[in-house]
Amino acid sequence: MIPKAPVINVTDEYFDIEVTAPYRWMENLGSDEFRQWLETENEYGRALLDGLPERQRLLEGLYRLDTSLNRFPAVLNRIGDRFFYMLTLPPSDVFQLYRSDAFNPLSVNPNVFL
Repeated sequence: MIPKAPVINVTDEYFDIEVTAPYRWMENLGSDEFRQWLETENEYGRALLDGLPERQRLLEGLYRLDTSLNRFPAVLNRIGDRFFYMLTLPPSDVFQLYRSDAFNPLSVNPNVFL
């Protein structure tokens, strides 16, 4: 059964107009309520995807055909409000450093030194 997101009305006033947002509670990504709901959603989605027949064979075929997949290492760093991550973009095999808050997110491109 698809998990339902709880409706928790939050009402704010903007220019003398009351605006009610039933899912505003989800904006607090660190709350226990949100994390619990997210985990339930993840379990539901994972069970659904894992139950697809031939899923693994299909994924392996897609990986063989698609050489343009971006690869992220496990390391993601947060400094203040910025997230830094490494990414490779084909045809390069060299990881490049990106940051999440930039208009042009490429921070360091080692390819210019090769």
